[in-house]
Amino acid sequence: EACRLAPRDAFVSTDVGQHQMWTIRHFDFSFPGQLLASGGFGTMGFGLGAAIGAKTAFPDRCVLHFTGDGSFRMNAPELATAAQEGLGIVTVIFDNGVLGMVRQWQTLACGKRYAATTLSGGPDYAKLAEAYGLAAARVSTAGAFRAAFAKALDAARGGKGTVIDCKIGRDELVRPTILDWKRKYGIIVK
Repeated sequence: EACRLAPRDAFVSTDVGQHQMWTIRHFDFSFPGQLLASGGFGTMGFGLGAAIGAKTAFPDRCVLHFTGDGSFRMNAPELATAAQEGLGIVTVIFDNGVLGMVRQWQTLACGKRYAATTLSGGPDYAKLAEAYGLAAARVSTAGAFRAAFAKALDAARGGKGTVIDCKIGRDELVRPTILDWKRKYGIIVK
C-alpha cells in the first residue's frame, strides 16, 4: 500500500530487520540513491538519522522511514530533531514486540528455541511521537493503515512528521527465505 500511495520519487530509509526485507521487496525503487539502507551491516537505528539527512538535503521530496520496533528504540530521541526542524518525515513502525529477524531465524533454524528476542516494557510509540510534537496513529488493519498513511503524507507536505505504529503478529515471516543451514552449519531445519 505504501508504495502505491507514496510519490514515485520518495526517499525510503530503513533500519535492519524484517521491515527492511519487506520494504525492499515491495517498493518500486526507480531512482539512484532512493533507498537509504545500511545494507548487511546490521545497523539498528540507522534509518531515522538517514531520513533526517535526506529531508534536510531535499526538503521538497517525500521521505519515508520504515523501521521495526527494536530498531526504532535505538534512535527514537531523534524525533526531537525532526520535530524541531519541521521535517515532514513519515515513520512506519512494524511493531511485533520482538526482534523479528532474529526470532525468524530462531524459528526456522533453531527449532523455535527463542532467546533474547522479546521486547518488553517499551513505550507507547504513538504517545512518544505526540510528546515530541509529531502526529501519530496506531493501526492494526490494512484499511486503517491506508487511511493513516494518506493522512501522514498530507501532514508531511505541510512540514509535520508522523509516526504510524503498525501492530503485526510476532510470528510473521519474511518469505521466501533461503535456508541452507543443514549443509552449511549442520543444523536440522524442519
